[in-house]
Amino acid sequence: MKNKTEHIGKAFVDNIRGQAHDYKRFRKLIERWVALGIEYSQVMMKLEKYNDRIVKRKRRSGTAAYRKISMISPAKAVCSALRQALR
Repeated sequence: MKNKTEHIGKAFVDNIRGQAHDYKRFRKLIERWVALGIEYSQVMMKLEKYNDRIVKRKRRSGTAAYRKISMISPAKAVCSALRQALR
């Protein structure tokens, strides 16, 4: 993308500064959103790997009852972090 310089009248300076400020805030929120999405994916992969180990261990021992860890808690944590970031 090419840089472009353009003259802005004094009447529009405050408006343009506000738009630039909003855009910077938007970019930070997008960065945070992506970081939390990556973190969420990593947590879910680790949780699934851990659940698979529990299932395999329980099956080897001969017991039919095995449990999976709830996947709701990591999702709630990510959602609450997103809500805080958007405030």
